[in-house]
Amino acid sequence: KVSRSCGVSLTWFDKEGKEFTGSFIDLSARIILHEYDHLNGYTFFDRASQIHMRTALNQRKKYLRRIKNDKI
Repeated sequence: KVSRSCGVSLTWFDKEGKEFTGSFIDLSARIILHEYDHLNGYTFFDRASQIHMRTALNQRKKYLRRIKNDKI
């Protein structure tokens, strides 16, 4: 869970240079902000709180153990 604004307004250009503007709320805004983070080099690891990181890493460990045990 990453804290994000519930709305965003932005201006962008298409590949021909035509300018667009738009305002987005809720899930659309969250998706845009997520992708904007990637364009600026940020990932989940940069934005998530410490408790969420620990939870995610613990879930990953459990998942990997389950996969390993299923293959045997």
